[in-house]
Amino acid sequence: MSRKEAKRERKWLASCEHRSDKRTAKFLVQQIRCVQDDLADLLAEFRAFGHFSEMEDLTLCLLLLDRPRKKYAAFVENGFWPEEK
Repeated sequence: MSRKEAKRERKWLASCEHRSDKRTAKFLVQQIRCVQDDLADLLAEFRAFGHFSEMEDLTLCLLLLDRPRKKYAAFVENGFWPEEK
């Protein structure tokens, strides 16, 4: 990376838009965690009724929510979007 590109990248990382994006991503991570916690609390209720297929569905939802939570958490931590696989 040339010095000019490095300077441009540092300037972008310091921009108000980037800081705003990081705050928004942090908020999303917190909200997803809250939803995951609420859904995880339901697992015990489904188990009490013996509704195991609902437990499977709920587990899938938790796993699907984990992907974007990790993606946004990585952005909050290092300031770059992780590479798509």
